[in-house]
Amino acid sequence: MTDVHPSPDLSVDQRHALLTAARNLGRAFAGTFGTETIERFLHSSYDQFAIRATVPHYLPLLAERFTRQRLQALARIEGRDAGGTPIVLFLCVHNAGRSQMALGFLRHLAGDAAIGWSGGSEPGTEINPAAIAAMRERGIEISGEFPQPWTDEIVRAADVVVTMGCGDACPVFPGKRYEDWPVADPEGLGLEDVRPSGTSSNAASASSSTGSRSRSPGDQAAIGDPRRRETSLADLPCRAVPLRAQCLASAMAAALLSHHSGGVVTARAACPAPDAALPSAVVAAMTELGVDLADHPV
Repeated sequence: MTDVHPSPDLSVDQRHALLTAARNLGRAFAGTFGTETIERFLHSSYDQFAIRATVPHYLPLLAERFTRQRLQALARIEGRDAGGTPIVLFLCVHNAGRSQMALGFLRHLAGDAAIGWSGGSEPGTEINPAAIAAMRERGIEISGEFPQPWTDEIVRAADVVVTMGCGDACPVFPGKRYEDWPVADPEGLGLEDVRPSGTSSNAASASSSTGSRSRSPGDQAAIGDPRRRETSLADLPCRAVPLRAQCLASAMAAALLSHHSGGVVTARAACPAPDAALPSAVVAAMTELGVDLADHPV
């Protein structure tokens, strides 16, 4: 394999790390993409991070991870990925707070039933420490993530694109399902102020199973005070991005959202083929958590 990044500014260790990354990607995408494509994507991914890097030592690792995601997206676009797992993409400005929290909730709630990605129009240099702390309180770890940009292939591969404040910078592709959620930017806020944003991000992530919701002036007006927001989420149908228990998961997610937000977030569950009754074991388990599923019929 050739030197994938001949820049004279690279140290010997960085060159070796990039060669290792190229080999790893070559094995992962053998039979899907050739060496030239893999090296081209790795090269451009490295450059995108190098522009704003403060710790160049980790650049090869970041470039490998981002390249892996980009190649997965390209495979989906070109019909080379037969998996068919739904992809949800969360976009904001810095990809250091809102979108990372939403991504964390999606992965926590959906497991391997959905693929989650995130990106920013102006990526920061690190994940917001307050966001990490707020998510850790929920039992969700996002400290291993990193702010990253988005690329055309990543957006085009997504089934649902959730935007959070990136405005006109957010990419728009015809026929793509977009949802705009007015979640306040947690940048510069302390843990106490970020916690409510975490609740809103939980709403955004858990309702990744929602149907299409277009942007409107009302959405922008609803941004307001991040500590009090009368955001009414669209119904949570289970068919767009199916969670593990499908309709049941939608009901549980809606109930938990309303409960933990203290009424700030209004969530409803909907399903194309609702069950006549929820399992008694599930009702009992939710009751132990102080959540009454009777208030959230499917």
